[in-house]
Amino acid sequence: MIMNFWPAESMRPARVCLVLAALCTPGALSAQVFQMGLAGWPGIGAQVSYVDLHTMYSLESAVQADFDPFASRRTLHVAASVGAAILPLNVWRTIGQADYGYDLDLGVRFGPRLVFVERPTRDDKNQQFSLFIDPFVRYRLRVGDAGRYFYVEIGPARPVLRAGFWFRI
Repeated sequence: MIMNFWPAESMRPARVCLVLAALCTPGALSAQVFQMGLAGWPGIGAQVSYVDLHTMYSLESAVQADFDPFASRRTLHVAASVGAAILPLNVWRTIGQADYGYDLDLGVRFGPRLVFVERPTRDDKNQQFSLFIDPFVRYRLRVGDAGRYFYVEIGPARPVLRAGFWFRI
């Protein structure tokens, strides 16, 4: 008689170990991605990012610009940031071998911001440089089979709403 010492119910610890191994393995399912898109609200703008994508997290650097042409005094916001995001759905992908056509990223970026104002006052000049922190949520939807994704991102830093495409490098 052969005894089954590893029944299906006890596979959960092995799957957790698989996730931990994927987290600790550098280069496991990694890719470099170029993120490019338009931004809006409260003004109009653009975002360009480099994303170093790993199995459970990503490391990112971004440049954002936002122009508010409808304000009484037009403003231009320019920001550069670095940050990271966790990819919670990849945990389920690794454990269950599921392949969703979408992703959800939770992350944070921080960095310097410059604000240029039309007809600046003394206060505007004193507040031209600032540091910001931008916690964000990003939804990605796979478009085709070439590793392209459409993304929508929202965070409290200007520009608040950002959307565009990911391209593998």
